[in-house]
Amino acid sequence: MSSEQLLATLKDAGESLFRLRMKAQTQRLDAPSELQKQRRLIARIKTVQRQRELAELLGIPPEQIRVVYNGVDAGDLLGLSAEGASLVQRLGVPDAGLFLLMPVRVTQAKNIELALAVVAELKRMGERPLLILTGPPDPHDARSMAYFHALQRRRAELGVEDAMRFVYESGPDPAEGYMIPPMVVGDLYRTADVLFMPSHREGFGMPVLEAGLAGVPVAASTAVPAAVELAGNSALFFEPDEAPAAVARRLAAWLAANPVARLRRRTRQRYTWEAIFAHDIKPLLASTDRKEPAT
Repeated sequence: MSSEQLLATLKDAGESLFRLRMKAQTQRLDAPSELQKQRRLIARIKTVQRQRELAELLGIPPEQIRVVYNGVDAGDLLGLSAEGASLVQRLGVPDAGLFLLMPVRVTQAKNIELALAVVAELKRMGERPLLILTGPPDPHDARSMAYFHALQRRRAELGVEDAMRFVYESGPDPAEGYMIPPMVVGDLYRTADVLFMPSHREGFGMPVLEAGLAGVPVAASTAVPAAVELAGNSALFFEPDEAPAAVARRLAAWLAANPVARLRRRTRQRYTWEAIFAHDIKPLLASTDRKEPAT
């Protein structure tokens, strides 16, 4: 058995370790001999503090004990609808480093070209961005559809097809245009890292208020009245014709300086149950299948 690895999962480790200590003190028991014989003990425990305590109790190096934190069910906590949860998965939101939301229709006034260029710059910076535009083009207007196809071509030219998605092209059937109800737009607000509105012009800018209610940071051009007049210094502003690289740098720095935004992104990327399984539990289980050579 000494050439094998042992996987142990400890739940409620605080109480378990307390009982083990009391047993050791009253009965002078050492750590289980089989555990000490292992070439490598792989234990799943929930905090670094418990890792150290268990290592001391068992007389093994702390690095032999893997810390796997508890996770959160993002869909349940955020109250995502079934349609919204499915869309979030299709869009690749769980794997995004920075989720930018544009809850607008496909029109030239929305300055989508700048959004694409900013995403390209963020990608060069290593931010792993994902820009989602929720609204459709007008399928009954040839000019609107031509503009939509031009944006798709520009996206390909910039090499950001994996970093920018139109909801219209992301339905269950890729051959059909997909339009979502307000409830699903709300699902996307609750999962977004930042509202991004680079518009050339806006009559008001309702998404700014929607983002405010959802607790989502707002980055908008100075052409969005709701952002300028209502969000004020709570938002990040840029000019509609500002250099994409400058917008990308300021946006990344602004979000990095926001502790709430940092924790939100880190939790979505690393501490949902989905992320924990992919990054921690799956490799941990795989490691128990590998045999170390006998000596």
